Amino acid sequence: MKQKFISNLFFLILANVIIKPFWIFGIDRHLQNSINTSDYGAYFAVFNFSFLLHIILDGGINNFNNIEVSRDATYLKKNLSNLFYLKLILSFVYLLVTFSIVCFTSYDTNQIQMLFALMINMILLNLILFFRSNVAALQYFKTDSLLSVLDRFLAIIFCVLLIVFHQFSLFNFIFAQTLALFISLLVSVYVVYIIGQPTLHPFNKNHLLDILKESYPFAILGVLMSIYYRIDAVMIEQLLPNGKEQAGIYAASYRLLDALNMIAFLVASLLLPLFSKSIKHREILHLKKLVLFASGILLCMSVVVFVVAYFQSNWIMTHLYKHATTSWSEVFWVLLFSFIPISLTYVFGTFLTANKNLSYLNIISLIALIINVILNFVLIPKQYALGACIATGVTQVFVVCLQIIYVLYILYFKPEKLKYETTVTTIS
Repeated sequence: MKQKFISNLFFLILANVIIKPFWIFGIDRHLQNSINTSDYGAYFAVFNFSFLLHIILDGGINNFNNIEVSRDATYLKKNLSNLFYLKLILSFVYLLVTFSIVCFTSYDTNQIQMLFALMINMILLNLILFFRSNVAALQYFKTDSLLSVLDRFLAIIFCVLLIVFHQFSLFNFIFAQTLALFISLLVSVYVVYIIGQPTLHPFNKNHLLDILKESYPFAILGVLMSIYYRIDAVMIEQLLPNGKEQAGIYAASYRLLDALNMIAFLVASLLLPLFSKSIKHREILHLKKLVLFASGILLCMSVVVFVVAYFQSNWIMTHLYKHATTSWSEVFWVLLFSFIPISLTYVFGTFLTANKNLSYLNIISLIALIINVILNFVLIPKQYALGACIATGVTQVFVVCLQIIYVLYILYFKPEKLKYETTVTTIS
């Protein structure tokens, strides 16, 4: 078990470590250094705004589909086409709702134009994740690893060409990602068609409603988590007179947290189908070993990262950003503390998702959202970007502690709470 897990994890991380850090520290950092902090902060706030409602695109379907296909491979053949129809409907709803809400913000014309382009990118990305959920569920982990970096690889090529020909700008940066995502989507569709051999079905409204009823708890969880993960930058930009500048400072540190979260997310992408399959087959000992092994790896890694961030924060920030000051360094190491609880959430939260403990997760996430918003309202006006970092750390510690308690309770005291059944909904 450990050998297979480590082998797939190593390949997954290797593929991402080669490509994504170059994107984050090369292309994205180059963008922030080539424009002023306020302009990048405005972009970062809009990006996070587009992300707040991205769960509408998902509808809880990606995780739901991953779990069901992991437990029964025929689910893909019978349901893929109707799930895709549902994705298209949700994409339209996402556009409508997001543009309705933006009327209540103070975004200027440029930010609204950026928002529209970023929303298109979000739709393309979510469709890619949907098709990849099938690849991972069938445990084609190496293929999924390559698909996970394809869009970034192409975007890097396009952005490098823009830089070489002196056409690199904020909007061209966004459009380069649009083209890369579109090509990646076509490749993902082709891969799923080859390995899954899905059966095409006509549009069926009743079956789509059945799927939504089963997946909506996943959607609620996604909404709550998305908001308390991403609302900080939006609140910084909206609550402060110099909000765009402070959002830019926060973005500089969040970029590194996001890069580190990539590793924990990759672990979770392996764990979800493995947990689902082991739960179905009642492999309790296997589950215990997998939880302890994965959490041990991520805990050690995250603690080491935080220690380095704490002692070397000033050196890291001044070498990465030409506009960096001492205040940027403090924001950095305080925000990086959150990586410790977040990394563990990717293990324990993934286990509870695979076990379909969605009610428990939703209650935790709702409380976490309330805590996060209240802390942001109190701390941001007083401590600016640093206040948002403190709010994030407190929220994430709260979440992971409750997740750990419940997972250990299930595995060691109440194994009968493992949910072995498979959803029987099919599209015919």
